[in-house]
Amino acid sequence: MPDSGQRLNFQRWVFFLAESPQNTLKMKDFSQLNSQFNWTVTYRLDSDIVFRYGTIERIPVSQQHVATSWHTPPSATDGRNRNRKRLVAWFVSNCHTASRREEYVREMRKYVPVDVYGKCGDLSCPRASNICDRLLDNSYMFTLAFENSLCRDYVTEKLFLSLKRNSVLVVMGNANYSCIAPPNSYIDVADFASPKDLADYLVYLR
Repeated sequence: MPDSGQRLNFQRWVFFLAESPQNTLKMKDFSQLNSQFNWTVTYRLDSDIVFRYGTIERIPVSQQHVATSWHTPPSATDGRNRNRKRLVAWFVSNCHTASRREEYVREMRKYVPVDVYGKCGDLSCPRASNICDRLLDNSYMFTLAFENSLCRDYVTEKLFLSLKRNSVLVVMGNANYSCIAPPNSYIDVADFASPKDLADYLVYLR
């Protein structure tokens, strides 16, 4: 990493980071970058330019009849959800995370069934097909969207992709989800004192 003396006066350097600092392998101490850059482009809301993995916008009433790319997931009490046979799905490939989400789910599974797909579980569905999407749309009441890092404002595509499915989203992250996702479109782990409390609430909604 060049020191500040190598940046010419007429140059403007931009620091770009889409991953969380905890997942940036080559640099853990970002303080050594102080005074190196003019502007920042990151997921942090206090960046000069905010980079997000997705956005959600309200569709004007006049355009709702032609919009097909967004739909609101059914609520947990929706009749379509009551007939589903499975309760919770989790699609995950990173099994050892800074957020310790795997430990949270391990404790949660003591009280409620959680089907784990991917490298961290014993279930799978091919990513290249729409089988995973159909599972969420038709079989599961809840989907876990747990971030691998609990960094301020860090929300990845897990949220935005999961919101497209007909399954109620359960989120874990260090962000103000009320500023990102539509009202009543998710359940936040932060609102519960323990994995057991969350599990009990999901069973109650069922």
